[in-house]
Amino acid sequence: MSAARSQDLDFGPHEKTVRWIEQTLPEDFPRELARRLSKVAPGAWDGWIRVGALAAARSTRHDGVRRMPRGIPVLAAARALQQGRSPDEGRALLSYALRLVNREIHDPGFGPFRLLRCSGVPGEGREGTLFSFLEAVRAGEADWADHRFAWLVQNMEKEQVIDLLLSSGLEGVAVSAERVAGVVEAVSLLQALGWEHAPVLLRPAVRHQAAGNWNRSDYQRCRDLTEIRDLHRLARRRPPGQSALGERDAEGFLAEARDWAEAGPEDRTERIGTALAAGLPLEDAADVVSTAATLLVLQEILRRREPKAGVEAFDRAVRVVIGVNALCRLVRLGTPGQRILGLLLAAWVEPARDLRLESRDPDAAWWLSPASRLRESLAASSEGTDGTPPPEWAAMVVSGRPNGLLPALSAWLETGKQAGALDGVLVPLACGLERVGGQSIRLVRTLSEAYGASRSPFRWVHLWAASVALTIWPRDNEEGGLPSPASLS
Repeated sequence: MSAARSQDLDFGPHEKTVRWIEQTLPEDFPRELARRLSKVAPGAWDGWIRVGALAAARSTRHDGVRRMPRGIPVLAAARALQQGRSPDEGRALLSYALRLVNREIHDPGFGPFRLLRCSGVPGEGREGTLFSFLEAVRAGEADWADHRFAWLVQNMEKEQVIDLLLSSGLEGVAVSAERVAGVVEAVSLLQALGWEHAPVLLRPAVRHQAAGNWNRSDYQRCRDLTEIRDLHRLARRRPPGQSALGERDAEGFLAEARDWAEAGPEDRTERIGTALAAGLPLEDAADVVSTAATLLVLQEILRRREPKAGVEAFDRAVRVVIGVNALCRLVRLGTPGQRILGLLLAAWVEPARDLRLESRDPDAAWWLSPASRLRESLAASSEGTDGTPPPEWAAMVVSGRPNGLLPALSAWLETGKQAGALDGVLVPLACGLERVGGQSIRLVRTLSEAYGASRSPFRWVHLWAASVALTIWPRDNEEGGLPSPASLS
C-alpha cells in the first residue's frame, strides 16, 4: 500500500477497509467480500454501508462531468430495502451494492479517480459564501463550489445545508435529475450513518451540480409560473384526515395521470400549476405525476415493436422513474417553494421530457385498457401487504414471461389482496441483476416507495412496472442472471 500524501482524503479508522474496497481487483472482490460478509451480523451492516459510501465518494471525478458515482445512491437503495428482510436477503443487497462500488472504481470509463482533501474557503461572510457557492455551481466551477461548500457544511445547520443543495440542484435538474436525486439519496444515508460524514458524502453531489452544461430556461419558466399563478400562497399540503384524490375520484385521478403522460413538458407544467392553484393538494399532485411516470416506463418496456429491450432502454426507464420520483419526494422533504418547483420541473427532466404516452397506438399502449379497469383495495386485507404473493410470480419473472403478470395480478387483486406482497419477491430478484450499473435495486426501491406513498387504487402499477422490468431486464452478462424460483421460496 502506498504511503498517504498530505493532500489525500483520509478516513481514519475506516481507511484500511476503504482501501481494501478500492484496491481489490474486481475478479477477486466477490469471493473475498462473501468471505468477509459471512461473519457480519445484520446489526453491523451499516459499518459496511459506511465504508462503501466513503470509497464511492473518494472515486468522484474532479470535473464531475455527466455523472456522479452510482455507489452512493445504490447503497442508499440497498439500505432502505434491507429493512424487514431476512439476514440472507439483507446480505445479498449489501454485497450487490459493494460489488458495484468496487467495479465502478476500477471501470476505465470512470477512472480511476481519487478525490483529494478540500479545505473550506469562505467568501465575504456567510451570505457572501452562499452567494459565491451558487455562482460557482452555475458557472461550472467545481473546485470553487467544493471549497465554498467545505466551509458552509461546517458553519450551517443540517437543515440549511440540505435546503441549499436542493435549491442549487433544482436549478439544473432539467439537464440531470441526479443533481437533486443525488442529494436526496446522500441525505438518506447520512440520516442512518451520521451527519459527521456530510462533508464527504455530499461532495459528489456538489461537484456534479457544478459540472457545467446548464440550461436554466426551464427552471426560470417554472419559477415564473409559480409567481403568475400565486402558487406560494395557493399551493397547500393535504390536511390531516382529508381523503386523497385517488380515494374519492379514482377515474379523475387516472385521467389526470394519463393527461400528464400524454402531454408535452409545457402542457404538463401548466396542468400541474393550474391544479395546484385550484386547490389540489401537493401530495395528490405528486401521486398523479409519479403514476404518470410509471405509465411512461411501462409503455417503453412493453412496446410490441421492440419485444426485447436493450440496456439503453432500461437505463432510460430507470432514469425516468428515479428523476421524476426524486422531485415528487420533495413534497415530503423540501421547503414550500421546493415542493412546488419539484412538481413543475418533473415535466422537464430527461428523458421524461421527450416521452409521450401514445394511448391510441396499439403497439405502444395495448396494456393500458385492461390496466385501467383494475383497482386495488386501499382497505387493509386480512393478509395486509405481507401476504404470500401469487405463487407463479417469481417463476414468470425469472423465465421472462411478462405477459402473464397482469392476469395473475388481476386475479390476486380481485380477491381483495394488496400488491405490496410483491415487494418481497422483487428484492431478491433485483439482486441477481448485475447489468445497467446497479440500477435494478434503485428501480425496485423507487417504485416500492412510490407504491407506499400513493393513496390511489391504481398504485399497484408501480410494482407491476418493477416486475415487468425485472422480467425482461438484460441478462446476458458474465456475472450470472436471476436466481432460480426454487431459491426464492
